[in-house]
Formats: sequence, C-alpha cells, structure tokens
Amino acid sequence: KKHQLTLDDDLTEIYKNFSGGEKQRICILKARIDAVHFALDNDDGARTRHYDKADLILIGVSRSGKTPTSIYLSLQFGIRVANYPLTEEDLDDNRLPAVLRAHRSKLFGLMIDAERLVAIRSERKANSRYA
Repeated sequence: KKHQLTLDDDLTEIYKNFSGGEKQRICILKARIDAVHFALDNDDGARTRHYDKADLILIGVSRSGKTPTSIYLSLQFGIRVANYPLTEEDLDDNRLPAVLRAHRSKLFGLMIDAERLVAIRSERKANSRYA
C-alpha cells in the first residue's frame, strides 16, 4: 500500500519496512546530497579548515571550471570535493600555497586553454565578484 506522507510524519516505521536494496539506495543518495553540501561549503577556498575531510581538492585559476567539476563529482559519485583558486601571487611564488601543502595527495589541478579562459572571462558580467 502506498503511503500518503506529510511533513509531520515520522518516517521511522516506513523506513523499517524498506528492503535492503531500498535502504542501500537511500544511503547512496544521502551520501551524494552530503557531498554536494560539502562542495558548496568548501567552494573557492571558502573553508580551508575542512580540507582534511575532502576526498579531493581541485586547484586551478579562476574560471577554469573548479566549481562545476566539484558539483558534478559530488552529485554523480558522492565525492567530497573542495576547490581552491590559484591567484597570480600563488603562481608567482612558484610553490603550493601553505594551506594546500598538507593535502598534496588530494590535489588535482585543472588546466584550461589560455584563449578559452580569456573568452570565458570576457563574457562575465561587469562588476562580478568573480575574476
């Protein structure tokens, strides 16, 4: 029998009656949702203190596709992804930023063709807070 659910319903009893496969699918979907929240909370170097909890950390210059890639990986595969924008200063230092050094094994760099990057950056809205 199908259940008519409201927001006030306690789902504990309904969950108990799910098959093992249904419970497994729920766990997988919950992991994906949690991974998306992690990706959004750790976007663009916003919360570097959570990098130890990341499965991987994407690094790259602004507009190289870090955020869309993070969201894709978290949504499709449940991977906890953080990302960090490399700045001109980071590149001039010719070494990893200090906040990333302890997480070398989790780092994956994104590359983008210079002409494509210029085109993407020229399309952005004026007064945008993003580079």
